[in-house]
Amino acid sequence: MSEHTLQSVKDALTAIVAKTIGKSPADISLSVALDDQGVDSLAFAEMMFDVEDAFGAVVSDSAELAKLRTIDQLAARILEKLEA
Repeated sequence: MSEHTLQSVKDALTAIVAKTIGKSPADISLSVALDDQGVDSLAFAEMMFDVEDAFGAVVSDSAELAKLRTIDQLAARILEKLEA
């Protein structure tokens, strides 16, 4: 069983997104699409390396990634992978 909770994953992702795009974590929304918050495809790829480093979870299927548009969605998928 993972020591991560959905909230801890969301918090970590918020920090990763904020660092990646140079914003404060307080300026990051969990439910707004990442691309609408300034995460372009290059920033997203960089962010996913940080996610892998932070959680050891790899979400690399491009079809799957295309569906994960928000921190809420990404956090839920990472938690699923951690608990698998």
